[in-house]
Amino acid sequence: MALRFATREEVAVGIVNAISTVSALQLVERQHQEITSNVSYPLAYVNEVREERTRLLKDVIKVSAQFAIVVADKSDDGSDMSTILNTLVASVAIALLEDLTLDSKVYNLKVSAIDTDEGFLAPYCVGVMTVRVDYYSQA
Repeated sequence: MALRFATREEVAVGIVNAISTVSALQLVERQHQEITSNVSYPLAYVNEVREERTRLLKDVIKVSAQFAIVVADKSDDGSDMSTILNTLVASVAIALLEDLTLDSKVYNLKVSAIDTDEGFLAPYCVGVMTVRVDYYSQA
């Protein structure tokens, strides 16, 4: 078995590509978008939160990283935003779980937490998914 190496940006792009398959999302970005700005909804953006590096060999580093996926939608027609948000978050989670290795870039991917705004930002609804990813990097 060959050891596959990746960079943080390759992993982030892999996450973006995986959630881009969710047909309900109008916008999927790597960079932060203002939720209340004039953008297409529903949207998702991916940011890295934290990473921990452990040197295994002289030139091999195990990286455990956390990424935040922010999913947001807007409704002016009084729709049940909780149901809409839950459906979007579930769709994004399923898209991630369909390719746990992100096209062989990582060896472990896990959705570790899901938090929502619980309707406080109406007419916007926002969910944040924390995804833990483990991969190898070169020194």
